[in-house]
Order: sequence, then structure tokens, then C-alpha cells
Amino acid sequence: MATVLFGTSAGTPGISPPRSSTWSRQCSQFGRNLADTVDVSSAVSKGDASSVSGIQSTAGYQFIYGPLAAQTLSGTVTTVIRGRSTTYVNIYTASTCVWVATAAGGVRGTARAETPYGALWGTSYVNYTSSALALSSVTVQAGDFLVLEAGWDSATYTDFDRGNISIGGNVGKWTFSANIELLVGGLPNALMLMGAGT
Repeated sequence: MATVLFGTSAGTPGISPPRSSTWSRQCSQFGRNLADTVDVSSAVSKGDASSVSGIQSTAGYQFIYGPLAAQTLSGTVTTVIRGRSTTYVNIYTASTCVWVATAAGGVRGTARAETPYGALWGTSYVNYTSSALALSSVTVQAGDFLVLEAGWDSATYTDFDRGNISIGGNVGKWTFSANIELLVGGLPNALMLMGAGT
């Protein structure tokens, strides 16, 4: 049975891990929130406050889901990210990363290193859906957390511009081919979100 997870604009994750080292950098407005099985957010966006130069990949959002039960994470994931460039077209593509963090915020294993996909962005927001991306198998220990990251990649551009991504309204979405099980007795994200501010 598949698991669909959404990035949210609410709640405070139980851990605050650094972004995956498979990205070159993170944007100046980098955000960290919960992931959940329901889309509870209206659209919110993150990006760079000023233009950035160079060929690099940029993490914009990080979403945390868990704590997880002991299991093996494998199969595929399909991602939907809404993105745009600020000034120029045909610079950036959507990009995603999926990994498992320990309860202390360390790296248990990387299921999918930062992976750019899809068409080159324009200056208006568009939803970009990946193909089914194969995941490397990660052995999850009880109490670990799933980390979902969304951003953009610049494969050839070396001048200055700003990327932006938006989540909510059925984007900022990861569909896993396998069922992802929460730790029995743990505090599911849906409960952590109840009454949380945005």
C-alpha cells in the first residue's frame, strides 16, 4: 500500500537535522516543518532574499515525518514541487532528496540523494511532477524520522537569479510505493499539528 506525504506549514518537528549534504547549499529562507498524510496547508513559499550566482543545488524546504517503526525503506517515490525563477527562464529545475535521520538528528541512510528532474522553470509558478524515482534501501530503526527535502538545481547557469518554491494545495507532495509505518505509541505528526500555528 502506498504512502502519500505532504509538506506542511505548521507544527514543530521533534528533531532539527541539518539539510542533506548532497545539496550544495540551502536558501536564505530555508524552512523546516512537519510532513503529514493530509494536506493541511494553504500555499506558502520559500526562496532566496537576494540573487545567487553559480552552478549549484539549493534546498528550500525540509519536512520531517515520524517517529518511525523499525522497517526497510525501499521502492520508489514520486514528487510534486511547485517552483519558479525570479527573473530569468530556463535556469532551474525542481529537485528532491529523501533520507532517514536518527532520533538525534544524524544520518541513518540516504534513500535518494538530491535529484533534479523535470522541465526548466519559467517565472510563473508551475507544478513539476517527477517520474517514479528509485530509492536505495535504508534499514530504519525504531524512533528514526523520515526527512523529505525540496528545492531547485541549476545545471548550467552561472549568472545571478533567485529560485522560489511553494508548498500547500496538493504540492510539496511525496508518494511512496511502499507503506511507511509510524512507531506504535509514538506521537504521529497529525496529533502534533492539532492547534499548531502556521
